[in-house]
Amino acid sequence: MFRRAVQIASLAVFLAALTAAIFPALGTWPLDLFIGADPALAAVTALSGRFLLLAFLPALIVVALGLVLGRVFCGYVCPMGTTIDGADKLLKPAKPKPRARKGHNTKYLVLAFLLGGAVLGVSWLHFVSPLSLITRLYGLVIYPLLAALADLLMIGLRPLGEEMGWWGLAFAQLRTPVYAGAGAVAAIFLAIFAAARFTPRFWCRYLCPAGALIALASVRPLLRRQVAEACNGCGVCAARCPMGAIPEEAPETTVYSECLLCRTCETVCSRGGVSFGFAWPGPATAAPAFVPARRQVLAVGVAAGAGLAGAGLALPRVSEAAGPHKQGGQPRPPGAVPEFDFLARCTRCGACVAACPTNALQPDGLQGGLMSLFSPVVRPLSGPCDPHCTRCGDVCPTEALRVLAGEERLWAKLGTAVILREDCIAWEDQEKCMVCDEVCPFDAVIFEFEPGNPVPVPHVREERCVGCGYCENACPVKGDPSAIFVTAQDALRLAEGSYAEEGRRRGLDIAFEENRTADPHPYAPPYPGEAPAADAPAPGFTADPAAPATPDAPPGPAPAPGFTY
Repeated sequence: MFRRAVQIASLAVFLAALTAAIFPALGTWPLDLFIGADPALAAVTALSGRFLLLAFLPALIVVALGLVLGRVFCGYVCPMGTTIDGADKLLKPAKPKPRARKGHNTKYLVLAFLLGGAVLGVSWLHFVSPLSLITRLYGLVIYPLLAALADLLMIGLRPLGEEMGWWGLAFAQLRTPVYAGAGAVAAIFLAIFAAARFTPRFWCRYLCPAGALIALASVRPLLRRQVAEACNGCGVCAARCPMGAIPEEAPETTVYSECLLCRTCETVCSRGGVSFGFAWPGPATAAPAFVPARRQVLAVGVAAGAGLAGAGLALPRVSEAAGPHKQGGQPRPPGAVPEFDFLARCTRCGACVAACPTNALQPDGLQGGLMSLFSPVVRPLSGPCDPHCTRCGDVCPTEALRVLAGEERLWAKLGTAVILREDCIAWEDQEKCMVCDEVCPFDAVIFEFEPGNPVPVPHVREERCVGCGYCENACPVKGDPSAIFVTAQDALRLAEGSYAEEGRRRGLDIAFEENRTADPHPYAPPYPGEAPAADAPAPGFTADPAAPATPDAPPGPAPAPGFTY
């Protein structure tokens, strides 16, 4: 019961920290302490990113505790392990199958592969890091599902709120985000949970690289399983051990590197021959650990490095601070360090994606390649990036996203908007539409006449565009992409230094519209060459036909397709 209470409390704190990251009004909780406690995550990120962080200190503590307490983190604290234990209870077969006794060393080979790639600056953590995976599960799958169910409940209660005059309930709305790749994350965990039909804690026994690192420190822990003379060698404890840490042929011994201190063996022993306490394990009590031969480990590590280099994935470290980012594709979140360092540092935990209040951040799919899979990108079709928001950088545990504020945040140029003239209403259909200009908070879109076109058409002033995506999100020509869309072209990404200073040096002219007092629109609204009518509607909208016309005023502009006023 004590272990279950600790597991539930630990999981509750983890979920509270994740919830506070999503809803900052709840305060600050130590989500980074949980994510940083993953030893594999800390080791691989430090190697691939060539840097050390104070956030990695919990991982060092977890490994050091393994010398004394064994794999107590795996058995009591890890939210991934607690979640798997719960799934095992629900999905275990009615008739238990014989426990598999081979394959424990696979997790060490997984760890060797990760470290081999990390030496060359490539991180594959997003596939196997337990804290990254579990954060993705709860943040990108469970949270949107619960939000959708709560929204349905509010809709169902709305008539009651109107009837009773409870207007807070009648008009209540809940943000229900949708995340790309959530189905893939759910499928990964369905496979992990379904493995309980084969053996309990399949992930922890055979695949977890964090467990492998802790196990290496837990070969001779001080807190350990002890077997008294009352043991008659019946083997019940070996059959019931969820980690296969008790050899069937010698149940009086223990593979301490596999023991989670769950005390199941103590519970099932009818003779009271098993207990747990502090002692120095002698040769007679410690069974050999399931550690692969050094040749196997070296072979896997070298194969990882050679395979990555052969595939062109182990790229040379090139600083992007000296010049603007020239590649296209999806822009990264504000404050993202240069791409190579970003991919090496980002754990793909999804905390920044879940914390984004506008749903602008999405996990990348295979469009960016395997190296970019599940890393955050800005997709304005889901929502624009608020130029004043800093949530993604605030919750990032590895500084792949820098913490920005004030002027620095405004100058963090994500990319540049591009106009697809063949899809644009003004360019292609020669009809008046100014939606992109109306929503741009940086006055980065201007309208000018072009030969052969009777209406003014939009142009993007690249030195003013920050890539926030308001234009793409509001464009009436919906598609993928819209008639105006944001790419990572000319993004400003710095590992250190001032964004504002570097932006000015590059000739950018970034100013939020509410702060711009000079250099107004170069045309008289609503369109070039047209004087505004008194009480005229906003450009792109038509006046109410039932309203009386204003004397001596030119007619208002034609509405944009699909709009009325």
